[in-house]
Amino acid sequence: MTLSRRAAAPTRPSPAGLRLIPYIGARRDRLDIPADFRKKGALGAPGRGAGPVSGPPRAGAPAADAASRGGPRPRPAEGHAVKPKYSLDIEICRDELEYLEGEIINKLVDRAQFALNAGIYSSRPSALDEWLELLERPYAVLGRFSVPEERPFTRDLPPPRRTFTGGVGIPVAEFRVNLNEEIRKAYVGFLPEICANADDDHFGSSIEYDFMALRAISKRIHFGAYYIAAGKYCREPDALRPFIERRDLAGTMAALTSDRKEEEIVARIGAKARRMQAAVHPFRPSWRTQVDPEAIVRFYRDTIIPLTKRGQALFLLD
Repeated sequence: MTLSRRAAAPTRPSPAGLRLIPYIGARRDRLDIPADFRKKGALGAPGRGAGPVSGPPRAGAPAADAASRGGPRPRPAEGHAVKPKYSLDIEICRDELEYLEGEIINKLVDRAQFALNAGIYSSRPSALDEWLELLERPYAVLGRFSVPEERPFTRDLPPPRRTFTGGVGIPVAEFRVNLNEEIRKAYVGFLPEICANADDDHFGSSIEYDFMALRAISKRIHFGAYYIAAGKYCREPDALRPFIERRDLAGTMAALTSDRKEEEIVARIGAKARRMQAAVHPFRPSWRTQVDPEAIVRFYRDTIIPLTKRGQALFLLD
């Protein structure tokens, strides 16, 4: 992956100025990406959605692997496979979502170490809004929000001065889904379940952990909205296309739902929340405020999973 200066905006998105998903184009035979996904963009008319999938690299172009970044591809240990981070392979994407579960649980438990401090959220713009804007402005300039899993909570941010480029794949310039307003509202409504209803004067620390928790939750939801949605469509286009053509949001969400997978996620979240808290101070758990694992399970089941599916459906219908 290389870092390039941002050129003047072209009339049409150029792959040279976009964050691309390595590995997709080179493995099209394995993933069996539908023709309408490749040629028309992500499921819609030409020029809509996430754009066409690039073909194999042109003659003489560097390969999109570790060798093109200054060294040979590392060889996996015997019995272990090296998996790419960005892919439309559903299982690879689910591995990433499972990893993000621990980060979300960690940040929620960290936030629960402080009181609610409700004054942080009592007005708009609130202290939390101001903190988000102050932190997200430099991130925007550095190009953090040029990728689908990173969506800003703040509007009217400056454009990026630099953009990241990678191997062949699916351009993401037109990924317009941003559920952060709904995420923020649900998160603030959830805090009374894990924080003492009081003020402890630790307003700065509370907002700092709010920011980290919100970013982790947002990344998980938007990662699923983009990669899982695209992967499911590539795997079962005929099951989703009728709902997409009818612009049926509820039907698309229902078609994307796997009750078995959701039950597995919920059970895993409860087990992780118990295990992670027990591991911090196994002999003196009273040193830290313990969060009821069922509260985290409810937040995941009632907020994170439904918003992820909503984001997937909105992406496919765009």
